[in-house]
Amino acid sequence: MCLARVFIEKDRKESGREPLLSDVASIKARPGEVVVRELLGKEQIVRGRIAEIDFLESAVTITRPKP
Repeated sequence: MCLARVFIEKDRKESGREPLLSDVASIKARPGEVVVRELLGKEQIVRGRIAEIDFLESAVTITRPKP
């Protein structure tokens, strides 16, 4: 089974990304937010948008809106 990991892009001062959730079974993109559900059913809503999906790494990167 290949489940995804979700990361949040760091702000402009810091490059890279930080892990948010692992064992992600589903992701729904809504206007201004991303709904992420883990394998065991825990759901989290993240303000932002999907910036990148890397199928080889099973990783999804979310960008938060600029303040």
